Amino acid sequence: MKCKKNLWVILVIVILAAEFFYAQEEIDDSPVLKGPYLGQKPPGTIPEIFALGIVSTGLHDDYGPAIPMDGNEIYFRIWGKPHAIIWVIRRVDGKWGKPEVAPFSGQYEDGGFMFSKDGNRIYFDSDRPLKNKGEPKDTDIWIVDRTKNGWGEPSNLGTSINSTGDEYIGCVLADKTIYFTVRKRDSVGKLFFVNYSSKWKGNAYSIPDRLPYPFNSDFFQIAPRFSPDETYAILTINGRDDGVGQEDLYVTFKKEDGTWTEPQNLGAEVNSRSTDWFPSFSPDGKYLFFVSWRYTGEKDPKTKSEFEEMLMGFYDQPTYGQGADVFWASTKIIKELKRKELK
Repeated sequence: MKCKKNLWVILVIVILAAEFFYAQEEIDDSPVLKGPYLGQKPPGTIPEIFALGIVSTGLHDDYGPAIPMDGNEIYFRIWGKPHAIIWVIRRVDGKWGKPEVAPFSGQYEDGGFMFSKDGNRIYFDSDRPLKNKGEPKDTDIWIVDRTKNGWGEPSNLGTSINSTGDEYIGCVLADKTIYFTVRKRDSVGKLFFVNYSSKWKGNAYSIPDRLPYPFNSDFFQIAPRFSPDETYAILTINGRDDGVGQEDLYVTFKKEDGTWTEPQNLGAEVNSRSTDWFPSFSPDGKYLFFVSWRYTGEKDPKTKSEFEEMLMGFYDQPTYGQGADVFWASTKIIKELKRKELK
């Protein structure tokens, strides 16, 4: 009975999200989207909402985007308890299509995700069972590879990485080294997070190593996201004295001796008084994407009918109170922080 109930919830989420994207299809006179990044005007150093009404939908957009090197796909996530669905928008013959549920998602709570360097593998975390059917379990890290016919079947990374706790993907480097977060409980049941890395050893991942400072600290902190050239990393930290809001984005730079600089807060122009986290990069490293819970003047539904209208996509702005939106900014702001660091 519980399984049938979950399937019904999944169906409702997919239908509502699909209605959001297609509600005006019959009278749609919107322009065809062309060009990089869904044809969006690139931002400056002040963050802007990314792809309003497309990726930032007014629902709970709390992860992404993930973009392969050719720039012809954009993956993002819409979360709706108890499920989280990964969506994809593809560019074919220079034109962007409609959002679709990624073929490996849609049944369980699928979380963070990112591409391998060559774009032929996606690493993602999910609470799906090991045999991809049945009741959800704890969250593990999974991979899915491209085939000549599209994406193959997801596979679990195995017990060298995954445990009876919850694992969340953070980053994958060019040499396939992965960085990830494990959620644990202490002796009195309090949750805490520890960040690890694991190297690829021919055909499997090595036993994880606990990361040193600044990638672990006494504060709430999740796994780093490294820039495409791996010269700096963006950290998500909550609790430092130099914090702007709740979870904030920080940057640490790699030094010539291989160690890392003291994290610098990206400042009030990037971080809000709310939560800012889950950073990612454009493939060329020119743009930083992140998820923010900041209030930007959106409508907040007060009644059932207003909430239903929001789900149907009748609002043209994201809806505050329903979750987060995806923002992007030029990484020139990080280059300026690095210049100051070297003075």
